[in-house]
Amino acid sequence: MIAMPNRYLFVIITFILIIVITIFSGHKSQLSHTKIHAKNGIIDISSAIKQSRTLHLNGQWLFFYNQFLTNQEIQENIAQAKPINVPANWKLTQFEPQVSKTDGFGTYYLQITRGKHKQPLAISLPIIYSAYRLYIDDQLLVISGNAAQNKNDQVPRYKTRILQLDTEKEVIHLTLQVANFETDWGGIRYPITIGDAELIYQNDKMSAMKSIFLAAFLLAIALYNLILFSLRKTDSLPLIFALICFVLGGREFFIGNYIILNYLPELTFLQMDRVEHLTFFIAGPLIMHFNYLSFPAYFNKRFLISTYLIAILLSLVLLIYQNHFTVFIMQLLSLFYVVYALYVVVLACKAKQTGAGIILLASMILGGCVVNDILYARELIISSYLSSLGLAIYVLSQAYMTGVKFNLAFINNENLSKRLTRRNTILENLTLRFEAKVKERTAELADANQRLKKIAQTDPLTQVANRNGIQEIIQHEEARFKRSAKTYSIGILDLDHFKNINDKYGHDGGDEVLKNAANIIKQNIRGQDKVARWGGEEFIILLPETNLLGAAEVANKLRNMIQQTTIKMSGHDIHITATIGLAEAQYGESFDTTFKRADLALYKGKETGRNKVAI
Repeated sequence: MIAMPNRYLFVIITFILIIVITIFSGHKSQLSHTKIHAKNGIIDISSAIKQSRTLHLNGQWLFFYNQFLTNQEIQENIAQAKPINVPANWKLTQFEPQVSKTDGFGTYYLQITRGKHKQPLAISLPIIYSAYRLYIDDQLLVISGNAAQNKNDQVPRYKTRILQLDTEKEVIHLTLQVANFETDWGGIRYPITIGDAELIYQNDKMSAMKSIFLAAFLLAIALYNLILFSLRKTDSLPLIFALICFVLGGREFFIGNYIILNYLPELTFLQMDRVEHLTFFIAGPLIMHFNYLSFPAYFNKRFLISTYLIAILLSLVLLIYQNHFTVFIMQLLSLFYVVYALYVVVLACKAKQTGAGIILLASMILGGCVVNDILYARELIISSYLSSLGLAIYVLSQAYMTGVKFNLAFINNENLSKRLTRRNTILENLTLRFEAKVKERTAELADANQRLKKIAQTDPLTQVANRNGIQEIIQHEEARFKRSAKTYSIGILDLDHFKNINDKYGHDGGDEVLKNAANIIKQNIRGQDKVARWGGEEFIILLPETNLLGAAEVANKLRNMIQQTTIKMSGHDIHITATIGLAEAQYGESFDTTFKRADLALYKGKETGRNKVAI
């Protein structure tokens, strides 16, 4: 079986995905959204209805600022109405310059001429910010939240629905009372669609299926990457990508066509609003993190950290103060993030990094889809919304790169495993061949190591332990003391006037004195006691399980033995004395602290006459 190259597999999967999303979006091709626009609050849809088509009720509606009016009241005060564009942010400053652009209330009005065609009609209502009441003629048909004249009485609500029109009148009066005190968008943000009822319902169903498909697709990719991460936890790339897909998939399920409201209708406007914005805040740093892990050689780590800190800060401000200006800031930052990410991918492409070309292509497709959606929403081109398609292709490109990376890792591991198997065979043969020599050399090395250890830990002149040699014993005794609380003492023995001996009898005389002193100490201490030459004419004596009183007895015995010793050197008799400083280890202190106290005692003994034991 011939293995298919990864790039071809990616192209085929992408093609299939495009077909699936196109099928779900295909019904929109039936929506002509012809260039029929409302003018001065009047729109004639009879030609579109005659062809069993649907259209957006876009154009110039009439608006009554700071008034909630019924159809009858509108007809009586029609001269006071002012034109307003739909869909668009209502920008209330155009009616009263001193007020907020978005906080306020008013009534939209549109007269719809359907003609003599009697087929059932329906209206698809989008999210309208942020509470409203809809009337057809003088009949109240829809209430979303509580549209009030002040913020305290207002209850915002997310609500989309399809409204079937039971009237067969040739002229329909649509009245929409709207209030907004919550968001930086007010009024009718998205197009209201009217047309053949069956087509409207079918389109809504297909739109919901597309959102569910995309959400399921993203969650499936997330689970796939979690499996990859579980197989190789040292690589966090699949984990970050799984988090991206979970966030985007959850956002699509919550916000895409607002499917979640079918299952949790009690969700409030504030909760939905926070989900929409927080998922946007979180997705940015995660996508930057993925790019950092994909191309670490070109991505600045400090930039990544800053994206997380900014997202956390803006999220806290949004949650605590409900300040929607943070959304505008994040939108600006996101544009900068996109430019920087494209810059990094371009650098990776120039360096011929694996998968960089596909990611660059997918990023450009997504950017093109976003531009298309903006132009389509402004009715500057005849098209349809493509951001879902662009997002799916972008996610698929990232999944492809993650898969390629793991595939290469598995191939490398397999090759390494084969090489290791061959080398292990060679090593086994070498081991068998040299096993006898190793055993022989091991014994020789053991003897040599013992000799070297003894040399390294023994003072060559006095043949007692040197400072290095007694360190291990000190550490053992210190640990035993901490464990069992059995105290120990140390003594620092210093030969008095040793410099005079060197000056008078030369270094040979001094060496002889040191050797004799070391022998006296070794012969007059207990078996468990240890002695070492600490440096120069100074010796340290370690007395395990000995308190200060017992240590003093040992020290006085040594002092007397040294004082009574006469050393013959070139016909001369050399008499020596020693001063000994003692200290008993105290609970909780280290050996170094005990040593310093013993050294201080030695110093005081020297200062007060020498040839004594000082405590």
